[in-house]
Amino acid sequence: IKDLKQHTRYIRKLVLASPCVHGAPPEGYLPVDDIPELANVEYVDLPAPRNTLDGLGKLPITLARLWREIRKADIVHTSIAGWPIPEGWITTPLAKLHKRFTTIVVESSFWRMAPSVEANWKQRIRAVITEWGNRYVVRSMDLPFFNQTQYRYELLGEDRDRGHVVHATWIDPHDLLTPRAAADLWRGKRTRDGEPLRLVFAGSLTAAKGLPLLLKGILKAAEFGLPVQLDIFGNGPFVDECARVAAMLKGEARIRLRGTVPYGPEFFKRLQQYHALIYPVVSNEQPRIIFDAYAQALPILASASPGMRECVKDFHTGRLFTPNDPDQLFETIAWAHDNRDRLQTMGMNALRFAEGQTHEAMHRQRWQRLVERLDSRLLESPVTPG
Repeated sequence: IKDLKQHTRYIRKLVLASPCVHGAPPEGYLPVDDIPELANVEYVDLPAPRNTLDGLGKLPITLARLWREIRKADIVHTSIAGWPIPEGWITTPLAKLHKRFTTIVVESSFWRMAPSVEANWKQRIRAVITEWGNRYVVRSMDLPFFNQTQYRYELLGEDRDRGHVVHATWIDPHDLLTPRAAADLWRGKRTRDGEPLRLVFAGSLTAAKGLPLLLKGILKAAEFGLPVQLDIFGNGPFVDECARVAAMLKGEARIRLRGTVPYGPEFFKRLQQYHALIYPVVSNEQPRIIFDAYAQALPILASASPGMRECVKDFHTGRLFTPNDPDQLFETIAWAHDNRDRLQTMGMNALRFAEGQTHEAMHRQRWQRLVERLDSRLLESPVTPG
């Protein structure tokens, strides 16, 4: 919804084609009819397949509806997400047949097998096929966007200069602490330097997010008697394992499971309680939580994966450690415990960096690139006087 609202600011006529699931709406849904900014958005219902075989059976209907809408469009924005068939695999050939301008935003590589994450042979074959198909889609785009440089290099190959890197973020200007408020918060935290180091993790509790590594790091902290309090927000496959480890810890190191919190003011207020966000992700993603933390003057302790390295500057806005290395993770936690003055400095640096990384600024950058590319395309194809 947040992205759609921004799109309507610079797109006069917006048509959204997506799978439609009939039945009772899910908990916490937002009825689009109640959102004034989306009053002029048109919606096209596509089939919602139950599985790959069902998706192939419904493919003719999907093709027919997309053919009709793409024929009427000037710009086609597609994606490499979608199940069971990535939508870009369908929309890209249709858009090229109609000679429409195409664009895409790549913000994750969810189809890839993250290091240290177990996968069976079917998953690995699917990952290889998906990689091939997604590279075709991205390299067919007139204007591809990425949230990190490595995606641009890997998916565009030698044609990488056509791509543009714009970091993914959801924060709004009103989400940012003022420098004075941030300084006051840190002053309060520093008066309690004798208390345990307070860390927070917020996200899906999965292997790709580094939960096994995080638990090993906290167990090592417990082994060495390091006073640290880790609060975990989120849900996922590793929630039971997190609960098991939390129940084991009886000494200085502790884990608390905090459930889920809706994104918004309450979530940001929760973040303000901590000394740092910890994010030992083992995949290549650039999570939006980086800028959520920065907006609250919170530094980040993160694995030095490609997506994190672009947004977390070591010793400036956070600390980086070798991915999937529990010893380095523990050493980073120990360093943070002993250097809270440095955490404060890095948190204030992070807040300043976040000021130019709002959701609106992200869309403004994309819009500017879109206008530039469309203008250059018009110059490349001058109108011949009749």
